[in-house]
Amino acid sequence: MTSYATNSDIDVNPTAIAAEGERLKSLAGDFSIVADYAQDADPDWHMWGVPGIALAQYYFESADRIHEILKQFAPAASGLGQRFIDCAKDYTDSDEESGREFDDQSGEIHLV
Repeated sequence: MTSYATNSDIDVNPTAIAAEGERLKSLAGDFSIVADYAQDADPDWHMWGVPGIALAQYYFESADRIHEILKQFAPAASGLGQRFIDCAKDYTDSDEESGREFDDQSGEIHLV
């Protein structure tokens, strides 16, 4: 006997999972645009003026790190979206294979 709850009514919709994967992959281009826009939005050093020079150093250190992270969003979204698609395909393939195996065994199963 298991020590955890089981649910035999699990409903999986591989088509919906694959569609969400495609949608996530389509966002990769938007993430690239955001990263480029953020890079372009940085002011030049001289724009800070004399009083702001002390603060500019901290801004640019943080901004550089944020730009690195933003550049990683596009490939991450694309990769994760592809994993959703692959997962849906694997589920469908496994479900179809199980169905074929049950069909092959249908003549051998006798219910009492």
